[in-house]
Amino acid sequence: MAVISVHFKCCGYTGSWQDEARIYQAQQLADKIRGLRRGEFGDKCRKAGIVVIGAYNLVGSRRPLDILKRAGVTDLL
Repeated sequence: MAVISVHFKCCGYTGSWQDEARIYQAQQLADKIRGLRRGEFGDKCRKAGIVVIGAYNLVGSRRPLDILKRAGVTDLL
């Protein structure tokens, strides 16, 4: 199992620089998750379950969440 801890930028509103920072952070995380699935971190990681936990700080747009969902992250709560 791969456990990833996040703490996306807080504050702001849809379209603010803080929201843009969260979008960028989500894109970076999505790229790393895709890298895991491609085996860039080894075969064991490619097949491992992934848990992303932490502060998403979704106070602006929902775009960061949509980016992660397209990368295969699903809500289980």
